[in-house]
Amino acid sequence: MSGKEDYYQKVLWPKWINDIKISDHHTILLHGIMGSELVDEKKNGTVWLDLEIGKDIDYLEFASLEPGGGVDIYDQSIYARSVLNPPLFIPGPYDKFLRQVGPGKYCYDWRESIPIEAGRLILFLRKLFDDGFKEKVNFVTHSMGGCLLLWMLRETKEFDDRIKQIIFVAPPFHGALKPLQVLEYGNGIPVDILVNNGHLRRSVATMPGLFDLLVAPQDAWVTDINIPWQHNTLQPPVRTETDIYSLSCWKNHERWNLRNKILNFTRKYHEDKFAAIPTILARFNKLSPKVDVNVIVGLNGKTHIAAEWNDDSEWTIYTSPTPPDGKYSNGDGTVLFQSSILPGLPAERYWAFIPKWPGGSPMREDTHGDLLKENNVIQGVLSLLGGSTPDQLEPYNIFAPNIDLAYELAGDSTPKPCNFDYIDRAHWRGAPVVNPVVQNLMNPWDKNMNKGDAQIYYATREAAINVLKNQADLKTEATRVGVTPDFLENHLKRMMT
Repeated sequence: MSGKEDYYQKVLWPKWINDIKISDHHTILLHGIMGSELVDEKKNGTVWLDLEIGKDIDYLEFASLEPGGGVDIYDQSIYARSVLNPPLFIPGPYDKFLRQVGPGKYCYDWRESIPIEAGRLILFLRKLFDDGFKEKVNFVTHSMGGCLLLWMLRETKEFDDRIKQIIFVAPPFHGALKPLQVLEYGNGIPVDILVNNGHLRRSVATMPGLFDLLVAPQDAWVTDINIPWQHNTLQPPVRTETDIYSLSCWKNHERWNLRNKILNFTRKYHEDKFAAIPTILARFNKLSPKVDVNVIVGLNGKTHIAAEWNDDSEWTIYTSPTPPDGKYSNGDGTVLFQSSILPGLPAERYWAFIPKWPGGSPMREDTHGDLLKENNVIQGVLSLLGGSTPDQLEPYNIFAPNIDLAYELAGDSTPKPCNFDYIDRAHWRGAPVVNPVVQNLMNPWDKNMNKGDAQIYYATREAAINVLKNQADLKTEATRVGVTPDFLENHLKRMMT
């Protein structure tokens, strides 16, 4: 047994196993990327996240990659010790969920490849069931955690009859475009306002786990989806002939000696996983009783929907434009709906959360990272765990026909950067200018809000101060000035740093 496995099994896993046993539903939460606190056991200190975040990123770099996993630099011994609790005034992304559903969770090192961490999950489950635990478990996964569980199920059947239910929340089964943005340009992670982009670009270039979340190759991407009353064939997110798994389309050459190994491994990971999905679902259907599988997605976010390799030999990444009235923009700000599809899973097993303004109208807000903070999502999970219909969420036959797929249908055009609104422009102003053409298209007047950028900025700043002084709550102030709660929260974080 390696030193790392020994530390997990003797120090960390006993507490996690006890939490699962005392959980009302014997639920195991598998968090998303960057969702665990990483600690260096030798130095007895947190390395993600602590108050020296830029230093953290540099410190998390792998020195090399071996078949058994990444080798940490500086003679480190880094472990996933607990669920992330950020060192800011904003609550952690899973606190509310763990309080209401139960404390059961499994934490993993999201830097590692998904297959390697899935192998460690298998060891953990063996220890759980060998420890005299006789009950069936429920899995609730968020984001990358869904990919981890899916690969574990591909690797072994030994736990099939020990699982009661699986609820995937915002799973990027077939990848997303945001990791491309992070890997190439060093921006786009939840705390990128605090991180030196140069350090980030170097460190993430060594992390197979992030590469595993890239959009799948075209032969492993879902392009045919059945929407009620219509049939849609969608374009893959990469709209040019360029293969993102080829070395020729990467400008970030940090740790270039590792790149080909990671890309080849990731391509095979996606293809093998895609081929295994029908077999996994068929296994569950043959069990008596069957294992219920449900997928909860977020919609109406500002999600990256397309990427093109342009004439300047760099990526241009497009965000879905504002949808027409009565429609939802595709995805939750990170993951497109079609990336969460499990081929062969019945349509009635998909549910959607759509953020709403106080009056009930749809709000265009990115919710991916915070879905398990949302009351409707938590209550929907509890309903499914209790065997009832999650009335708090929209069923497939209601939400699917309302997804705006105008720029994703085969043969349709790609949205242009001039569709950026104030929040997009604010993001680009705070990041390195990647494409000068995009910068020139940032009109300082927002016609939808009938305000200029300066007016919106000062109104948002005033609202943030009111929240900090406890004179108003965040959602009320966001509604008053006409921005989303997510945007006001990000403004608050910038003020605090």
